[in-house]
Amino acid sequence: METPMPPGLTLLVVDDETSVANALATFLGRDGDTVETAATGKAALRKIHAQQYDLILCDLRLPELDGQDLYHLLKTEAPDLHRRVIFLTGDMLNPASLEFLEQHHLVWLPKPCSAAQVREAMQHALRQVA
Repeated sequence: METPMPPGLTLLVVDDETSVANALATFLGRDGDTVETAATGKAALRKIHAQQYDLILCDLRLPELDGQDLYHLLKTEAPDLHRRVIFLTGDMLNPASLEFLEQHHLVWLPKPCSAAQVREAMQHALRQVA
């Protein structure tokens, strides 16, 4: 049985592809979630220091500070948040990306993905930290 999503999550979408970030923000906002976006890992880190988020949806390949580096910084700077990151990536041919995701047992989705897959990943990430 599927666990219902808690209402009114605060989410951060980190993706340098504006169309992807906006599509996710629009979809998630329709469900009543508060969604902010960041186009770089550094911009995401600034937002994380200023605001609390329930979940982060983050691309692996980002300018300035990539998803892997952001994850490692969160482990020390926001340890309660690093397990609530869902990675999105179109870079599945890169063995280093797969190794990172598997080594840390992270929730991730390939790009492109469906709205249902995003919600399922969000539920999985929330169950992991419950």
